[in-house]
Amino acid sequence: MKKLLFFFILISGFAFGQRLQYSEYFNSYENKNYKIFLTYRSPEKYTIYISLPSRDIMSDWVYVEVGSKNLDSFKKSILDAKIKFDEWNIISDKAEIKQVSNKMNIASQKYVYSFTYGDNLILTPARKLSFRYTINEKESNLELYEDLLVNLSNTYMRTRGFSLVFKNESDFDNLLSKLNSIAITEFINTDIKNKNLLN
Repeated sequence: MKKLLFFFILISGFAFGQRLQYSEYFNSYENKNYKIFLTYRSPEKYTIYISLPSRDIMSDWVYVEVGSKNLDSFKKSILDAKIKFDEWNIISDKAEIKQVSNKMNIASQKYVYSFTYGDNLILTPARKLSFRYTINEKESNLELYEDLLVNLSNTYMRTRGFSLVFKNESDFDNLLSKLNSIAITEFINTDIKNKNLLN
């Protein structure tokens, strides 16, 4: 069992090393840029790895993995959450709500999350996206989050999850604008062209 676990961690770390940095997005709540990586088999078949703010000091980064087939669905879930966020803001303003925390029921496919554990990347079971609407002293936020992420093979390898907070229109645009399938395909074609030049 220990040998199997070691092999799994080794493969996870190796896969992490093969990723290409595609882009990055800025989040105003954290006042920080977060990187977006990708791997690909072809310009049409790829997986992007979006880095997310970790809630655990033992894990620097959390990633959500989105395949090319699920990219539109991923973006739709975030846009659906944004629409509900705007609707709830109107309701909250009229009702003069000053503090609340409420989960959102947003349709979503399942996605694999991973987190850093030392120099290795640890995979977790696929799950649907979770959103939460919060108001604290009249400041409203939409949160994409997970409170706990656990390794597939070893439940002792875990992290307190992540929290990506959208506080304004720019936070949504900064992320979604980088998830453009045409731009991703162009990036991959350029990488293939550059590699062929060295053959």
